[in-house]
Amino acid sequence: MFVGVLVIGVVAFTSTVAWSGPWSNKHEGMTVKLDQLPAAAKEIILKEAGSYKIEAVHEFDRGASKVFSARWMADGMTTRLCVVDTGKVLSKAVETKLDLLPAAVKDNAQKLVGDAKIREIESITRPDGKACFEFEYLYEGRNAQLRLDPNGMVLFHSVIKDVRDVPTAVRDTVVKEAATNVKVKTVVEITKGAETYYLGWWNVDGKCFKVQVNPDGVLAATYRETTIGELPALAKDALLKEAGDFKIVGVHEITKGTTKEFQAIWYVEGRRMAFDVTPEGKPIGTLHELDLMFGAYHGELG
Repeated sequence: MFVGVLVIGVVAFTSTVAWSGPWSNKHEGMTVKLDQLPAAAKEIILKEAGSYKIEAVHEFDRGASKVFSARWMADGMTTRLCVVDTGKVLSKAVETKLDLLPAAVKDNAQKLVGDAKIREIESITRPDGKACFEFEYLYEGRNAQLRLDPNGMVLFHSVIKDVRDVPTAVRDTVVKEAATNVKVKTVVEITKGAETYYLGWWNVDGKCFKVQVNPDGVLAATYRETTIGELPALAKDALLKEAGDFKIVGVHEITKGTTKEFQAIWYVEGRRMAFDVTPEGKPIGTLHELDLMFGAYHGELG
């Protein structure tokens, strides 16, 4: 049982596509001038913006790379382009309106959001041609996020809820895992496709603990923030070998039932990648891109 202060947000537990991230976050990053950008990044931004005036550029340090987010207005709508210092485009997000969406997207969005106030809608595309529509809205005064594919199917839905509004079994498990002296106020409800689960986390001595709970209250996984030096020797060596020259920016000990895994995170061309191994250093899956979600609004987890 862990003791600490509860922190609420959403964490990346799986390897689904990261449509947006801290480099495209409107609330973070260092403001820079266009002329300060590497030539390749500046060139692609100017090409994409065309005759539109670039209003702001933000710089994000992402390990071995720097990522730049440029913003401009086109026909009264905001466009945000995210590029790596090499000039590679990560994503392009164009503000849009509900009435301009494909019928299937509009209908399902209205069904899922209900009477809540939609703060922003963006059409997001990536160089590989994959696209989605992302909605930010308020659910009882708290942030919520919805992503739908072009056919209106749910890719990701995150809603921060009062702990009294989640299933009793879920609430009981989160409270039990957190500790009796931690007052749990909110839990995040996540939907990915047909799967729904709940998340909560808290800090202990500056380290983050996270729990993923199924709707029936079963604890699916616990994540404990740690350091590469604290890992078993074989797991540590395997992760360092896989990371190579990339700087490891996060390490987690993952418990699933009686099984433990270890995960290291680093950035590759601005993309937040993760690699998982067993205590013996055996790879679990392959290097994969983490899904970037709310966490103090794409904070330390994104």
